[in-house]
Amino acid sequence: MTKREKIDSTEELLDIIRDDASVSAPAASAKGAEEPPPLKTGRSAARKAKAAPAKKRLTRDVRRRPREGRSLFGGSRKCAVAIDLRPDSLVVVKMTRRDRSGQIQDMERIPLQGSPVSEDTQVDALRTLGKRLGRQTKVWSVLRTGDMDINLVRIPKVPAGRVADTVYWQLQKERKFDDAEYILDFRVIGPVKDSGVSKIEVMACLAKRSEVDQLKSVFHKAGVELAGVTTIPNAFQCVYAAGWCDCGSGQCANVHVDADFSCISILSGSQLQFTRTIKSGTVSMAEE
Repeated sequence: MTKREKIDSTEELLDIIRDDASVSAPAASAKGAEEPPPLKTGRSAARKAKAAPAKKRLTRDVRRRPREGRSLFGGSRKCAVAIDLRPDSLVVVKMTRRDRSGQIQDMERIPLQGSPVSEDTQVDALRTLGKRLGRQTKVWSVLRTGDMDINLVRIPKVPAGRVADTVYWQLQKERKFDDAEYILDFRVIGPVKDSGVSKIEVMACLAKRSEVDQLKSVFHKAGVELAGVTTIPNAFQCVYAAGWCDCGSGQCANVHVDADFSCISILSGSQLQFTRTIKSGTVSMAEE
């Protein structure tokens, strides 16, 4: 068979296939899905299934309810899962660490019924979600509150074992607070010069103990162990530190408006320089 004859015969075969497809398609749609096509078995089918790569999904359709017990956020690689308890939903984000920044692997928003949403509803949703978490998964949450205080504090240069006590007494000196009412946490920024004197700069946060305990209680009732809790300004700082947002060479402002409060933060590069929380959000703005 010549090359020209091969081309002509191939075109005729394609025409026949097209004609058959155009005729059989309406019949198939009219018949509906009465019987699913039989599954192919055997080594050839297994090889084809293995060769076909699965499509990677980063964002899931929240309308699809996953099968009970399915490990959405599991896996052999260690990962962290952020669970944000919002007034109307749960927002879940899975992240893994790559180099010095994080990488989002999956995300999901789970709507909650009720207005306002009850604590029992949140607990039930968290309990269902907890069945899908891997054993090595570290769970974090965010504290949504307008009653917190984040400040940069400079302390004398002391050994690492004395930093915690020095931060506590320095903050007590600058801002009196009651241990029974507030929880203190901090992160060391690094050494700085203050009028020629070597000091250590830390970022200190004071949060209402009752609000932190309430958040931990919801997770505890659901059987989900929290590895840690962060705040809105610190969460945004991680976004800049990961390089997902760029301040450029100067400073930039970040404004977060929540339902009952707002946060105004000033960053220099990826470093949080100033933040203030005000008890005014979208609810009060709508009322005015």
